[in-house]
Amino acid sequence: MKRGTDFVWSLTVLLFGFFSCAKAVTRFEDCSQARDYFVSHALEKVTGYGLNNYYFPLGGGFTVSPNASPPAPEGAVAGEDFSTTNVQESGVDEPDYVKTDGRFLYLLRETKLYIFQPTENSLKQVATLAVGEKDKIYTEMFLSGNYLLLIGRSYQSGTTTQLLLVDVSNPSQPKTVQALQMDGNLLDARLSEGVVRIVVDAGAMRFAWHTPALGLPLEDAPDSLELNRRLVENSTIANWLPYAILTNSGSGEKQTFPLTACTDIYAPDQYSGFRTITLLSIDLSKGDLSACHGATLIAEGDMIYASRENLYVATSPWYFFLPAAEENANQQNSVIHKFAFKGSASEYAASGKVPGRIRDQWSFSEYEGDLRVLSTQDIPTGDNQFTSVSQITVLRQQDIQLKSIGAIGGLGRGEFVQSVRFIGPTGYVVTFRQMDPLFVVDLSDPTQPKVTGELEITGFSAYLHPLGKNLLLGIGQDADTEGRTQGMQVSLFDVSDPTNPQRLQNITLKDAWSQVDWDHKAFLWWEPKQMLFAPFEKPDYFVFSGSPIPASGEKSEPGDAGVIAAQIKNRQLEHIATLRNAGIDEPWQKRSAKRTIIINNKVFTISSPYASNPSIGVHDLDTLQTIDRIMLKTGESE
Repeated sequence: MKRGTDFVWSLTVLLFGFFSCAKAVTRFEDCSQARDYFVSHALEKVTGYGLNNYYFPLGGGFTVSPNASPPAPEGAVAGEDFSTTNVQESGVDEPDYVKTDGRFLYLLRETKLYIFQPTENSLKQVATLAVGEKDKIYTEMFLSGNYLLLIGRSYQSGTTTQLLLVDVSNPSQPKTVQALQMDGNLLDARLSEGVVRIVVDAGAMRFAWHTPALGLPLEDAPDSLELNRRLVENSTIANWLPYAILTNSGSGEKQTFPLTACTDIYAPDQYSGFRTITLLSIDLSKGDLSACHGATLIAEGDMIYASRENLYVATSPWYFFLPAAEENANQQNSVIHKFAFKGSASEYAASGKVPGRIRDQWSFSEYEGDLRVLSTQDIPTGDNQFTSVSQITVLRQQDIQLKSIGAIGGLGRGEFVQSVRFIGPTGYVVTFRQMDPLFVVDLSDPTQPKVTGELEITGFSAYLHPLGKNLLLGIGQDADTEGRTQGMQVSLFDVSDPTNPQRLQNITLKDAWSQVDWDHKAFLWWEPKQMLFAPFEKPDYFVFSGSPIPASGEKSEPGDAGVIAAQIKNRQLEHIATLRNAGIDEPWQKRSAKRTIIINNKVFTISSPYASNPSIGVHDLDTLQTIDRIMLKTGESE
């Protein structure tokens, strides 16, 4: 790390925040005003081929009149005798394919929902519900009160987002209540205080565009352009907005409606395309998907982050490198839109920018009203060469925009960000190329963030998890001094001294990797016993190739898979057991598990929903001995 660059980068990022947002946002008063917005811009952009292939650059900035929103109430606390999904923010649930309330375990696999009841030493399957079909598959869900909300996608007529509400007040007799099909691609969803908030990105223009005859140049077919202009001129608001189809399971009755009322649509005064981001809020306690509220912004999005009070949608540039010209540096920006929660509804609040691209949801954190964002830029160094550098920007809503109030740059120059975790007033950033610098960033003064400590070790942590105030856990890959990865690694760090972080101990599994590297829901920390559970996989290793491949040859090392169980005692990390869903005499793929759930002193290791032989391993929490194995029935006869 070149500390001499910190001030330059901090100043650059800080100034960027103050001059990045120059546009205003209009909230439409009625559908006529909304239609006029779309039509006026479409008449300027429509071609003889329509609008479907029109390219709109990323990175437009926004401002909006401030909107006040009341603070959200405190989130629910999970029970002490069962675990819940590993999430980023306490009180903000995230969807997954397995959920539990401590009484029953719900498992979603392709087109079926399985419901199990824990027994003394196993699980009893009490119900199976068909919930999907070939082109309509539900992949994740929320559990709240008496309802499950299943979330998926359909590709029957373009990309749509699917919701299915299931009544599980009697888990042995689950009933589908309603299905909701929405225009657009699902970005993600969150649940807090019984309200699910789903974000979809849509380009839902409904036009049968005219096109020139095959092989005929556009300039020789002016009729095509004129016909398309007429389509735009004669359009209604229904041609431009995302819609939903609600189906009542009992009667089969269908109802079609726009996702958002026209008065809840926001548009930038400066044209930024026709795509829309819609935040749909559903109060699950009402048991009615039609009792929803939508807020729509005419913009694009590709990732979300949510706190208990707000939800943010971000759009990052898809490209990694730009021409090495100084004037192009400002094109590499990420736009962030803020939605504020207002009871069981939501409203658009503000927008802003940060330089560079944003990696994922962990790059965001809201703390005391401010939003901290980690982003990475590719900086030209001459001769068409680039180097990456990362920075943390602190954004604060000030009247009409998200403004940068502080920043720190120069993080991991020439290296790639592998993980980031914000914990209270401190940020931890891991970058890697050959060595793993773990940066400790003091954000207690958001206007003057600073790097206080740095630790360089081999390998890297792809996921960071806080263990109290002074310990930090990292899961990722071990590596040699040249940066070649060697296998899965679990590291325990002492961060009690922010100026001198230390690694206390690490566990390695040669030639293995963990799904936790890219899927934090695969990780479980069980506080009562100071134990962690993380899945791993290690394929068969063949002599003649020196690499793991599914081919014939002499096996040098047999593959393995399962869940490692480790415990922390006296600031020491100990690998105490390996849990598997099959015996070591069976193929390693059958031993694999992707989720770990604890209910009533039993550990349940659950295979992937896409496994050819899906199973659940049952283990005793005290002894970690395997006591049962349940094979899921996947045939038509179940």
